[in-house]
Formats: sequence, structure tokens, C-alpha cells
Amino acid sequence: MSTAQLPTNSMTTSNTIASFSLALLPALFTACQQTESPTNSPEAPAIVLDSDRGAMLFETHCAVCHGVEGRADGPASPFLFPPARSFESGQFRLVSTANQVPREEDLIATMKRGMPGSSMPSWDWLGDADLRNLAIHVRKLAVLGSADRILEQSRDGEHPLTVAEARRRAAEEFEPGDVIGFPTAVSTVDKNLGQSLYGQNCAPCHGLHGQGQREPRVNQDGGLNWARDLTAGLIKGGTTKRELAWRISAGMPGSAMPATEFSELELSSLVAHVQEMIPDQTDKRLVQVAKRLRVRRVNTPLPLSPDDQGWQASEEVNLVLAPLWWRDESVVYATIGAVHDGESIAIRLRWPDVTGKTTTLSDATRVDAAALQLSRASAPPLFGMGSASDPTSIWHWKSINVSDVAGALDLDPTDPNLSTTTRVGEVGRSQPVYHLLGARPLVSEKVESMTVRGIETVEDAERNESEVHIRPQWHDGEWSVVLSRQLLPKGSDEIAIDPGESVLVACAIWNGAAGDRGPQKSISIWHELVLDD
Repeated sequence: MSTAQLPTNSMTTSNTIASFSLALLPALFTACQQTESPTNSPEAPAIVLDSDRGAMLFETHCAVCHGVEGRADGPASPFLFPPARSFESGQFRLVSTANQVPREEDLIATMKRGMPGSSMPSWDWLGDADLRNLAIHVRKLAVLGSADRILEQSRDGEHPLTVAEARRRAAEEFEPGDVIGFPTAVSTVDKNLGQSLYGQNCAPCHGLHGQGQREPRVNQDGGLNWARDLTAGLIKGGTTKRELAWRISAGMPGSAMPATEFSELELSSLVAHVQEMIPDQTDKRLVQVAKRLRVRRVNTPLPLSPDDQGWQASEEVNLVLAPLWWRDESVVYATIGAVHDGESIAIRLRWPDVTGKTTTLSDATRVDAAALQLSRASAPPLFGMGSASDPTSIWHWKSINVSDVAGALDLDPTDPNLSTTTRVGEVGRSQPVYHLLGARPLVSEKVESMTVRGIETVEDAERNESEVHIRPQWHDGEWSVVLSRQLLPKGSDEIAIDPGESVLVACAIWNGAAGDRGPQKSISIWHELVLDD
């Protein structure tokens, strides 16, 4: 899961290779392969630039949100807030150039870090070569989308453009300009100047102490956005002096944050003041990093309850989650641990939750819930939920199951009287029971287990409630659930988990009290479980 570090100055070569100049444009619209060898690092592995692979990676990992053509119309896009970016405008938030056109390095840095405060997770686990091929394809989609826009606009004029001319103009518009430099020669800063400049230029949106303002701003595409809380880790780009200088100087194209122009002393002083506002390591707090978890083999009975002493023998890792629909109460942290005994595996997932909300029948769709997704593939789609050749297994638990409650009342769970608009007392004879359910119902111990071969197969996937077992517990502001299953599954569709090998796992968590339901949830990236032999 680890990736090699790409030498910084090797990126200059790839910019030339992947440039959308007129001479190279035709080559980028057909399959091609080129190899980049860093000139100052002969030991570094060569990076193969392959447009076909970039297109395949984009369709596998990105199109579900951004759409196959990069127009933000993927099947998951209606469920995201902030929404996925459309590439046709050519406006990318994180840029380092004077003309606000992103370099490949800008796109790669964005994919590596993800976008904390949005649904875009980190893709660092894909590796440098794949990220560069993805960046090339994103640039291609941006040019194609921009060309379509230019072509459509020209049809209202006296001289409509040809497709070739529209693409030529789009390619020229998307050629990165000079990189914005940082005044490293300025060895001193003026603290008073930095504070004054921040108060004049930044505080109206980000607040005097960098904690952001609650009033939304309107992006150029009409969408809403909020000035980031610089003290809470919701920082899209990095926080080095150079990265902050890029954000300040180039602005964030398409958003309410404009480009600005300062002298060297002014820029140095302002950057220094902003850095002082950001607590140490805060910028990394919400960046997702792929983890490797050792799953120890134990000779004692598996710990099947959350507070079993047997969990002391397990390793645990902390995970960062990205809410697909951002709210203040979104779950952004979880902890996972696992052990096995050669025949079965137990996985414990823990996350903070103030309320431990289950539900009442008047609010049956908004419940606390969790799911694990497992895959044996090397780089499976995360949002896409597997493929025909590489299925994923999903274990899904809800803190309360409406059919359980309806069964206890001898009611039909499909009865329209049990919809989310039902009020206490409208079902007649069951009125007293509804009053009791206003307290905390019993927590469900049912898990839906299914095998999925792509997001389009989820609805029709067969649910099996016997494969996976769960013991959930909410106590003192934390949910803790233990999911267990035989390593060799009963059903032929479920993926096998073998001692001595590894399996990828990702988790999803719903906070019912925050309004999470359906696709509105928090998700992790893929992490690796390595089982002791």
C-alpha cells in the first residue's frame, strides 16, 4: 500500500510531456505511452505515462462523482455536499500559477491530499504513476469540456467555430502560466504588517482569529461555500509557506476567494501571520492516510463483545473519514481493530457519537449505522463498490431495524401508516407502544451481508442475515460494534479471508442525529488487514 516518493523536480519533465499545446493535442486524444525518467534521480523507477490507463483509472475511481466526461454528473453526484467539481469551466480550486490554470503537480497534490471539508478522499494509495496518468486525463477532460463550451458560445456569433478550432482555443486557455514564486530572499517579516493585512483582506471571511464565518458565500457556478476554519483542519491545500502563498496570490478559482497581489514583504508577513493561526499538525487532522493493520491470531476464544478483555491482544489503528454530506456533527474519526483464530475473524469498529441515536418509528430512516466493505482486489473502486470481475462484500448494520419493531407489534412494515410522516397515535390500538418507543428501543443485532459488483447492482443484491454476526454497544458517547464471520464463508458469493494473506477494508458510518441516511454518510478510504498465518 505504500508508494514511492517522486522527486520534486522530476515534475517539470512531465509538464512538457503532457502539455496541451497544439502540437501535442492530437496525441492526447488517442492512446499513447511515454516514459518519464527523473534526470536527477537515476535510482527512481521510471513512470509510464499512459492515456488509456488514465481513462480507465478515472472511470474506475472518479466518474461515479465527477461523471465520465468530468461534468459533475456521476451517479453519486446528487448526494454530495459540497458538490463534485465540473471540469468544463477549467476552474480548479488549488493552483500555483499566475494565470490560475493548474499544473499537473497541482492536480496530483489535490488527489494525494484529498479535499478536507468535501467528499473527495485522498487517493495517495494509488501511487505516483497512476496519479500522474489520472492528472493527464483530468486535463484532457477539462480541455474537451471547455472546447464544447467555446463551440456552443460561438454558434451565437457571425462566425461559428469548427470543432478543431474550439479545441485549439481550449488547449491554449488551459496552458499553465508561470509558477508563482515565494519570496524566500526576504529573511524577516513584519508581524504588525501581517496582522494588518489579514484584518483587511482575510478576516471579513475567515474571521479575526481564523475560525471562519457562518454566512455562506456564493461560488461562480452558483453553489454555496463557507470560508474555512483555519484552526480546525478544514484546509483544502497544505500549510507550507509556499502553499499558503499560492492560495493567497492565486486565490481559489471559481470560489469567493479572489486572487491578490502583494509585495514580497507583504506576502511573507501575511503568510507568517496565517501560519501562526494554524495549530501544529492541524492541517493533517482530516487528511486520509491508508493504514495497515496486523490481525493477530489468537488461541483463545474470539472477543465477540465490545468490552471483552480479549481485545487487549489486538492492534488498532485510527481512521479518518470523509462525510459525503458535510455537517458540523459529521463523523470524521473511527478506530478499527481485528483478531482471528484460524476459523473466524472478529472486527471491532468504534466511533464517537454523543447521542447514540437509534430512532422512533416517526423517524425510521435516520438511524446510527455502520458498514464494512471488503475486497481482495489490489486497487478496487471505493465509491463504485466493486466490479463484475472484482466484487466486494458489504456488511451493513443499522442500530434499529424497523421490521423488528413492526414484527413485535404484529404490524406490516410496508404499511403506509408507518411512513416517516406517521405521528404517535395515528395507528389506533398501537398508540401506547409508540409512546414507549420515544425512549431508546433495543439495539438491533442484525447485519445485512451482500456481495456487490458495482454501484448499479446494490439495489438488487441478495441480502443474507446469517453470514455475519454483530454485538453492538453504545456507552458514554461512543458506539462500539464487533462484527464476526467465518474466514471461509458459507455462501459462494462472499469473499474468503485467508490466514497469512491480506484483505482491503473500508468503513462507512451514519450519524442519525445529524440527519444521515442512505448515501449521506461518512466513508474511509481502503485500508489493509494483514492476517497472521
